[in-house]
Amino acid sequence: MDIVKVKIGLDSALEKINYTKLRLKFRAIEEIHTSEYKGSAFRGCFGESFRRVVCRYPGAKCEKCQLLHNCKFGKLYAAHLNRNHPLFGFYTHPPRPYIIIPMESRERIFRHGDIFFFDLVLIGSSANLYSIIPDVVKSMVETGIGTGHSKFEAISIEYYSPNDLWYPLPALGLPDTISICKVVQKPINKRVTLKFETPVRFLKEKRPHKEVPSFDLLIDRLAMRVSLLSHLYCSSEWVNTACSFNLGDSVKIKSEDLDWRNWARYSGTKGKVQFYDGHIGEITYEGDLKPWSKLLNIGSILHTGSTATFGLGRYSIINYE
Repeated sequence: MDIVKVKIGLDSALEKINYTKLRLKFRAIEEIHTSEYKGSAFRGCFGESFRRVVCRYPGAKCEKCQLLHNCKFGKLYAAHLNRNHPLFGFYTHPPRPYIIIPMESRERIFRHGDIFFFDLVLIGSSANLYSIIPDVVKSMVETGIGTGHSKFEAISIEYYSPNDLWYPLPALGLPDTISICKVVQKPINKRVTLKFETPVRFLKEKRPHKEVPSFDLLIDRLAMRVSLLSHLYCSSEWVNTACSFNLGDSVKIKSEDLDWRNWARYSGTKGKVQFYDGHIGEITYEGDLKPWSKLLNIGSILHTGSTATFGLGRYSIINYE
């Protein structure tokens, strides 16, 4: 496969990506206990409430429901490809068009009066679901959060503007939709340091890849994720990135300070413990990075690796030249 052609197609797909970013803010009424990583609790509470608001057949499993492809919950939380889609069988379970980003706090207990929040990124067409968010927030408050269904109250729903400010969600009209390529891009040419802020988890043959991620692996998984998001939710042409980005010696690992972080959660939906471990820390790549500058910048917004919907796979670009 011609990597140059893939790269041209990928750049075109990146231009199509847009998103809306909301911030849901709450105040604890009673003591709330969470794990150190709060993405799981927020996702569970939001998802359970979202389904309660829109689901017409609450006793049915999503994958067997006849309304799956026309259901608002299905489109967000249980996105599947139709059998007539050309990618069915290759990516039957595509990446979900949202990311829940928990507040940065290692505290495990919120006491009465404490304020907490999470950000919700809605990608492409999923931003059309924003109007139902107030009803979902109301249901979240009624449900409570965590295993004890601890009570809290809603404070506000805000949306993020490209001028780096937050505004109240409008009662009418749409919040700002951000074209991802118009976000300020950091020019990366020959060296970059990435800080993995939440566990970055790559799979190989369905198993966690615990070795230090090569640049080839990082680029391969980033390209696959963003090309799928762009095609499925932002109306871009499909770009087949299922090739080996074998960059040889053009980009190498200069240094790394990564730790493997073990994290597990119990999934009430699946009825079992699920493991979401991954790398935390910093890694520096050096070489011919200019062709990948846009992709690396976009990855810092849309995350990378598996389980990004929980907010995993978040990294920041802390040094570059």
